[in-house]
Amino acid sequence: MATSSKDLSVLHMNKRSLLLHLDEHSALLGNIGIDFQLIGLSEIKLVDSPISININLPGYKFYYTPSKSAAGGVGTYVRSALIAE
Repeated sequence: MATSSKDLSVLHMNKRSLLLHLDEHSALLGNIGIDFQLIGLSEIKLVDSPISININLPGYKFYYTPSKSAAGGVGTYVRSALIAE
């Protein structure tokens, strides 16, 4: 789906463990067919640093904020084209 520079597409999902559902997450994004600029994920339960595990999505940069609870933590995939370095 083509978008103009004025469009913003956002998706949010409660993952209840990103690592357990990463394949489902990737398949869902492929089936939807929308190039979301932002993908927000809650309750991703990352115990290890995201750098030490492969949770990459092509074309996105991942940002992670851990939680003090074992069930929490949030992550955001930001489309690489949106990131101003």
